[in-house]
Amino acid sequence: MEEKIYHKIDELLNRREQAAVVTIVNATPGTPRKVGAKMLVLPDGSITGTIGGGGLEKQLIEAAVKVCVDGTPVLINKDLSAATGEIGAVCGGQIAVFIEPILKTSLLYIFGAGHVGKAIADFARHLEFSVNVIDDRPEWANRENYPEPCRLWTGDVFKLADDIKTDDNTYIIILTRSWKMDESVLKRVLRKKHAYIGVIGSKNKIKTHFENLVALGFKNDDFKNVYAPVGIPIGAYSPHEIAISILAEIIAVQKGKRGSLPFLEGAIYDQQVGGRVSL
Repeated sequence: MEEKIYHKIDELLNRREQAAVVTIVNATPGTPRKVGAKMLVLPDGSITGTIGGGGLEKQLIEAAVKVCVDGTPVLINKDLSAATGEIGAVCGGQIAVFIEPILKTSLLYIFGAGHVGKAIADFARHLEFSVNVIDDRPEWANRENYPEPCRLWTGDVFKLADDIKTDDNTYIIILTRSWKMDESVLKRVLRKKHAYIGVIGSKNKIKTHFENLVALGFKNDDFKNVYAPVGIPIGAYSPHEIAISILAEIIAVQKGKRGSLPFLEGAIYDQQVGGRVSL
């Protein structure tokens, strides 16, 4: 059974599709499965393998689906005795289960290799991102400016925006050398799979972007994961401060906390053109 799970994990990793592995790491006598038993859970709740079935498995599938979403591993302890157990099982014993995501790195595409892009790349390498920097200026996107581990893409930015491979665990930051280029990149990536798109610019420029794209046929739903102006409003000014505000926003999105931050009560979702616009 575990061999089948490992083959499935390999397939998912090759396609960069998230899942969670549920592994029994401790079990006292009486539990239905022993230490090392595994179950693979996909984001839709479907499974490969089993850790014993019943109410316990149902609870652990629900927990694993959450791990698929937020990417945070968890250790869960359960009592399976009928008298004191949490789930009313009659098999008895205690069990400890570790649930971990299989895809631990998120794709990060930074369109724009300028000062802010470099600062983002500097910080992002500490946050388990696979960093990609895209710019049409080799004098900016080069190893002298970017010695840290990352992939540098140079050439036609619009073609690169068309060609990049993305998935539901992809984060895109758009801060090129011109607002018109920003809009053209946004147009090309908007309908690709992604978890987050952040666009730099003033509120007026962002409004212009949205209105122009709506005129081209984009719908409200296309903008649901667009955050603009990019970053959490912390009064950032320097490139490194702006980078921190952007990566903090991405972390909040990863953890499902972006909409509940108390200092964002002034943020609105613009129903006319879509997108989250900070007031």
